[in-house]
Amino acid sequence: MTREEVKSIIEEERKLYVPEQYRRMKYSHQKRYLIWKTLASFRMWQYWSEQRARTDLGRIQWYFAKFAFRYYFRQRNIYCEKSGVEISNKSVLGRRLNIWHGGVVISGHLGDDCVIHGNNIIGNKGDRGGKTPVLGDRVDVGAGAVVIGGISVADDCIIGANAVVNKDFNENGSLIVGIPASVKGK
Repeated sequence: MTREEVKSIIEEERKLYVPEQYRRMKYSHQKRYLIWKTLASFRMWQYWSEQRARTDLGRIQWYFAKFAFRYYFRQRNIYCEKSGVEISNKSVLGRRLNIWHGGVVISGHLGDDCVIHGNNIIGNKGDRGGKTPVLGDRVDVGAGAVVIGGISVADDCIIGANAVVNKDFNENGSLIVGIPASVKGK
């Protein structure tokens, strides 16, 4: 991924999180701003992680990549603590991820245009090195929902509030609710 692609993703997400009228004001006390900064620093950290792993860089470029990697890693950790959104190092996040509230733990693969409403866990079942979930594009995860294990959720699905999703749902546009989760409609 190029630097321009990363910056365009960050700019798209900034439009989601920071309203137009607040662009010039200091907005750091707002939770949505802090969540956006968490995502932006995570994306920059991933970019510099890829750059640091390249073997065709010169010595100075490699040292700069190493410095930038450490800087954005620290920034990510600071903003994760401030915003209440924890993103695992191995997570893969699609474009325009929209997180509405804090209390979110993400360790998995999320598609483009996903919406997460808050107090969610998306990750493995607690075993070290376990498989993590894969969410398709435009998946809406309700407040308090838990998505755990090496499962996959198809595109355009809605996961209801407080649902516990621990098995695959491969039909696009499903409404997934309950404990354990099941399909209730489309």
